Amino acid sequence: MKNKDITIITINYNNLLGLKKTMQSVFDQTYKDVEYVIIDGGSTDGSKEYILDNAEKLAYWVSEPDNGIYNAMNKGIAKATGEYLLFLNSGDFLCDNYVLSKFSLELKDADIYYGNLIKVRQNGSFLKSKGPDAEKITILTFITVVIKSSFFFYKKKFI
Repeated sequence: MKNKDITIITINYNNLLGLKKTMQSVFDQTYKDVEYVIIDGGSTDGSKEYILDNAEKLAYWVSEPDNGIYNAMNKGIAKATGEYLLFLNSGDFLCDNYVLSKFSLELKDADIYYGNLIKVRQNGSFLKSKGPDAEKITILTFITVVIKSSFFFYKKKFI
């Protein structure tokens, strides 16, 4: 498979409803030069079967026990061939069908691109989290904010 511009990595463990929402938001994107990788931690809630039903839309998937979230993320990185990586965890979703098209116009030379994150609370209300100001990014940003990985497109060579 030729390298794609963007690899989206979704990690999941026993979150079938969240996984469905996440996968559908990726499948609905107008931008199609995307490689989609799913790392499932050996779910027993039907997630594996749902992934299997959609396997033809995925570049790679696996459902097996792992050693936690960071181990799963590293498995995804190892399989990714895209120039930029986006971690879109199970339950997260892209807010409209044009997010990747918009970002693809910006993905040129920077090692990291970022955007805003909208959190949906359990009561259905929204909380918008703004990404850090470009002028204020420091090493502390990476310690305190980068963990919220859905903000960021990372250049693979950076990771």
